[in-house]
Amino acid sequence: PITVEGNDSFGVSVRSILNGDYRQKQAVDDVDADTDNEDSNGASVTVLGSNSVAVDFREDITGNVGIGGLTQATGENSVGARFLGDVAGEFMVDGSILTTGFTSTSASNYEDPDSADDNDVGFDEPDKLDPDDLLVGGAALEIRGDLGRGFLINGPATGGADPTEDVKDVVQDFNPNRTAGSITSVGSAPALVIQPLDGAAGDELRLARVRETVRDTLDDDDDDDRNEVIGVFDYDFGFINRGTILGNGQNKDFSASAVRIAGSADGQHQTIIEGGIFNGGSITALSFENNAVGLNIGSGASSPQLVNAGAISAVANTQTTHDAIAVRADAGASLPTVTNNGSIGATVDSFDGDASAFQDLSGTVTTFNNNSRIGALFLDDDPNDDITSGTGRAIALDLSHSASGVTLTQTDTIDNTRIFGDILFGAGGDRFDLLSGQVVGNVDFGTGSDVLQVNSATLLGDAVFRGANADVSLVASEMEGAITLGNAAAAL
Repeated sequence: PITVEGNDSFGVSVRSILNGDYRQKQAVDDVDADTDNEDSNGASVTVLGSNSVAVDFREDITGNVGIGGLTQATGENSVGARFLGDVAGEFMVDGSILTTGFTSTSASNYEDPDSADDNDVGFDEPDKLDPDDLLVGGAALEIRGDLGRGFLINGPATGGADPTEDVKDVVQDFNPNRTAGSITSVGSAPALVIQPLDGAAGDELRLARVRETVRDTLDDDDDDDRNEVIGVFDYDFGFINRGTILGNGQNKDFSASAVRIAGSADGQHQTIIEGGIFNGGSITALSFENNAVGLNIGSGASSPQLVNAGAISAVANTQTTHDAIAVRADAGASLPTVTNNGSIGATVDSFDGDASAFQDLSGTVTTFNNNSRIGALFLDDDPNDDITSGTGRAIALDLSHSASGVTLTQTDTIDNTRIFGDILFGAGGDRFDLLSGQVVGNVDFGTGSDVLQVNSATLLGDAVFRGANADVSLVASEMEGAITLGNAAAAL
């Protein structure tokens, strides 16, 4: 283990080109102590102090990067791991990276006003924290350069049919040799930042498609070689999360952000993710009296698709107007296609903030396929009062910034798809094919010439058309709500 205490400190700092690999060993079960000096608990690099970095690489790396074990930075503006240069090989996180500026990752000064009592004692009271206990840390992981073999947070993989169950020949067969990675920020800093530096210090940032090399960590063949390669997989995405990414505000008035992918802040350099983003794990943001954003694709970032097979969520505990947004594409971003095979959800614990499961401010989404669950919900923070609504909105899909039209399709084979919350379209010609499951919420088609087709499904809400033409078809379906045509020429 490496442990450093002091301000402006580093655990590992490499300030020239690394010709080779950087690997922190992950935890391994049943390790022979005489084999390669491996530690069953994995490697650890920790720093305690402000403006510090646990793992710091300033220049390019010609080989692979593997971050296992524990990487932790505690202190104001302190970062877990930072990579400023390009990495030519694979980049994998299969350990835990944690940062915070707080003095505790468990104590919290938040108390829900609706459950507060008149006394100031007892186990139900919030922790009493001073300003020095509540400093803002840095990101858990910063990627500032190209990744030549993409970015992978490891964890269990899923694949197709396995023709030979006794042979390791498909991707999921190697799951016993994989260790799940986690990236966590406790405080308002994002857990994961992928963004080039400004000006001459930065340039275009590109994540190529992921390659994963699987090693014989369990010594399956009993040859005492746990570093031998037993599988290599090439994927179609430049960003793959199979682990856990968490942004936890934890204390009152701290925002939460799990993932931020963006071009440089000065607008000079783009971030391009080849193949797109795949989430098969969890991406979560949790805040208290501030905003929470799970996955943020910022201005200057470009990804051809987002495929979610895991869970992306944002939760805001608030008595005021703070928002929870599970996925947001900012103006200036590009994200043409979204496919949801898992869950995307936003929850506000009150009724005055907006809960938005998916928000496209870029206006670039043209195709959205929902094959599972999307939800924007309010939690009744005090069931004993008579307040059941407020100024907030529950918006499942905000596609209202599109001027070119969006095709939204909901379908599956077992009639289990659901959308909870309103759906907002924009000024283009939009089409909503509701072919299975339910939508519980209103659909606003905006000002385009639009199509609504409901076939063998249920729409529990209103459908509003504001454009010149409306084409509505209901076949073997149920709709409980009004159809408002306005001035549209309608075909029913």
